[in-house]
Amino acid sequence: MTGKLDKNAWIRIIVFALILIWCSYISIAYSLEANPTSGFDNYIDTSDINDVIIDGADFTMGVRLLGHTLNGFLFFTMLIIILVCVLVEAVLCIIPTLLIRFIGIKKTSTVTPEEYKITKILYFTVIVAAFVIGLILTRFVGILITLLYTVEWAGILLIYLLALRSRSRQQLECMR
Repeated sequence: MTGKLDKNAWIRIIVFALILIWCSYISIAYSLEANPTSGFDNYIDTSDINDVIIDGADFTMGVRLLGHTLNGFLFFTMLIIILVCVLVEAVLCIIPTLLIRFIGIKKTSTVTPEEYKITKILYFTVIVAAFVIGLILTRFVGILITLLYTVEWAGILLIYLLALRSRSRQQLECMR
């Protein structure tokens, strides 16, 4: 199976594996930081606010409302930070993916079906491993955030995988 791969194919596979490790590391790190157990809770505990009397008037509900408002503002701020992290991860994954796509697969490049098969198996294996590691590190609490970050880089790396499949099919048609 691997006897038909040349030096350039192995270089592409190794570079793609390094990009997979890079992107999965970023997604695991971001999902670990953004999971709900890392302090993404109510920062202001309003349950202990009782009997707030100012000039004889009861302002307990107003102070509790202020606490809930601040909690909502902090939640919104954390949501914006997560979206910024998603954009940063996208940029950090798109740049190496486009580089390997346009430098690694040229019009003169020969891509065999074996290279595509190895790359595809590597791709799906790392996706599953990164998702499972992310779930384990977040103690199965940050399922959605881990899924978001993993699906994001997996979708970005499809740029390279689909180009590799296309080139592999072209090579197969040329051989016929």
